[in-house]
Amino acid sequence: MSREGEFNDEKHDQHTRKSKTQRKKEMTALQKLGEELVNLKADQLKKMPLPEELFRAVLEAQRMKTHGARRRQMQYLGAVMRQVDAESVREALGQLMENHGREARGFHLVEEWRDRLVEGDQDLTQELCERFSKLEPGELHRMVMNARRERETGKPKGAGRALFRRLMEHYRQSHGTGKSDQL
Repeated sequence: MSREGEFNDEKHDQHTRKSKTQRKKEMTALQKLGEELVNLKADQLKKMPLPEELFRAVLEAQRMKTHGARRRQMQYLGAVMRQVDAESVREALGQLMENHGREARGFHLVEEWRDRLVEGDQDLTQELCERFSKLEPGELHRMVMNARRERETGKPKGAGRALFRRLMEHYRQSHGTGKSDQL
């Protein structure tokens, strides 16, 4: 190849090569993504489709308590992140956070229903019985009365929790999550 061809290849490399600043920004972004993985709870982390080496590096970082060791592990995690498809990890993390937010909103809604029922909201009782066809009005009334009695006497909140679990079970069945045995 002539010298002119070599010069053109070099010129092409200059346009496609990333600057040091750009590479550093990308590495910092990968390290931050790694930090987000480290901040996940164990059950959330298990739901993530991560390569084995990345999964082990995240678990190791979670176990480290001293600042220096954790900082070095986070740098290692960033290096491991450069070897995996970071975009798929980002997408999976986004989906996990979206699902978590949806579950939290459902949880708060069911808590609100329970509190309103215990306070005596009869319209809500009727609405819930219509909304959840398998929810029996007699059973709901009995559970609400038990929870109300507990609240008035200051006893432990076992009946209130049972009412919450029952409402959550029906809520999850109607929303197709099927996690009725949790909570």
